[in-house]
Order: sequence, then structure tokens, then C-alpha cells
Amino acid sequence: MVFASYREGFKSGGFDGSFRTTPTAPSSYEPEEVEGFELGAKGTLLDGTLQLNAAIYSYDYDNLQLGRFEAETNSAAIVNAAEAEISGIELDFVWLTPLEGLLARASIAYNDSEYNEFVGDCYGGQSISNGCNLNFLNGAFISQDLSGEPLRRAPEFVGNLGLSYEQHIGNVILGLNLDVLYSDEFENDNENRPALIQDSYSKVNAAIRLSNPADTWYVALIGRNLTNEYVVYSAGAAPTAPGIGTGTEVGIPQDSIGWVGFGRTFALELGYTF
Repeated sequence: MVFASYREGFKSGGFDGSFRTTPTAPSSYEPEEVEGFELGAKGTLLDGTLQLNAAIYSYDYDNLQLGRFEAETNSAAIVNAAEAEISGIELDFVWLTPLEGLLARASIAYNDSEYNEFVGDCYGGQSISNGCNLNFLNGAFISQDLSGEPLRRAPEFVGNLGLSYEQHIGNVILGLNLDVLYSDEFENDNENRPALIQDSYSKVNAAIRLSNPADTWYVALIGRNLTNEYVVYSAGAAPTAPGIGTGTEVGIPQDSIGWVGFGRTFALELGYTF
């Protein structure tokens, strides 16, 4: 099967309800508009043992709405990036291998996202040499040009590879699962602070499961993030330390705060169906 689609969408504009003091921050934000296309194919191959999917996409945004935390006033706001573009390719498959009971699956995605045009606020303590060099006001610059920079939480490459094996052993069924996940580095905030870039990482999950043929009971030992990777999934400015010397050559960056996912964890699950 092949498919194609063209889509248009929008988010309405609105007003900021937060008390704000930043001179360049508007009290309202513009509607967001998006248009783009997607092309893809889905197929079943190798006598029905292989399912293969592929897709390419591209979307253009006007006035992309972005959330921003302002440490100076301890408030959140919405700002607009004038133009942004997201395009990429996705591939995935599920394969019932010739080895009885062994199932393989994998996916990979390439995502190219960037602001085509966006003059945003400087982050607290951002110096001129670090890009805070636009809109001079009251003795310092207050804006930076983020055109060409990647969007928040949009890694360029992500992928995973998984294996599942199931085998009857006497009156029980043994199940084994192994998954390896990879993510490229990504930005964690809309001001693209260098300190908040999450490095690329890999995670490994595995599980052992025993059940009866009717699957009325099971016991499973599950290990998640066995590589013990601590990943910051969201981060921003710390409200208690807004930074010093923003827009000057002696800027001292503000402190940051982040939310970190779980490290290595194990779980024992028991299940029974009445």
C-alpha cells in the first residue's frame, strides 16, 4: 500500500496571562499555521513474514508557538518563531525470522528541524560572544538570532532494535525480550543554552517471562535502562539565579534546572487471570 497526504492546520493566537517585565516580550502571541505533506508505503514481504513501512514528510510553520520560562519574573509565556521547518524519513520493520519463536523488529528515523527565521530573547547571562548581539537596549543587547538552530527536543537520529523469543518448555512458555534504543543529542530549551544540550545516549531494556500455554498466569523479571543512562528530558532556567550581564561581554550564565528520567530499574511482575 502506498499513500500520500497534504495537510494544513493552525493554532489560534492569544494573550499572556503572566506578569512580565522583559521589554521585548509581547503581551499577545500570533496564530500558528502549518502546511506540509507526507508520502509513504506499507508492505508485507517474504511470504508474509516481513512487515516493512517507510515514510517521508516535510512541514513548514509560520509563527510557531513556543513556550518560554522567564526566570526574572518566575513566569511562563508563549512567543512566536517566525518560520520553522521539519522534514525527515522514517523506516521500520517487523520480521518473523526462520528460527522458530524469534521475532526481530527495528526502526530508524531521521528528523531535520530548524528555525528558518527566529529572533528570540537571550537567556540570562548570555554574552555577546555567545550570540546575544541583537536589539541594543539600556546598555546591553537583549536578543539573539536562532535562525538555522534546531528545535527543542528534536534529535536528528533515533532508532531501536529489538528481539523477542518464545519457546515451550514442558508445561510453561519461556519468553525473552531485548530492546536497544538510541537517541542523538537534542536541545532542551527554546533559547538553546549550551549547558542544557542532552548528549546522545543508548538504553537497553530486557525481560524474562514465564507463563502457562493458556496465559492465565505469568511471572516476569523486567530490567529497564540497564546501561544506567541519566537523561534530561526537560530543562530550563532556574528562577533563583537569573544570570548576570546579559548582552555584555562579561555575562555569567544563569543556573538551570532539569527533570531527569529514571536510571537502571528492575521490576518483578506477577499476573493471574480469573
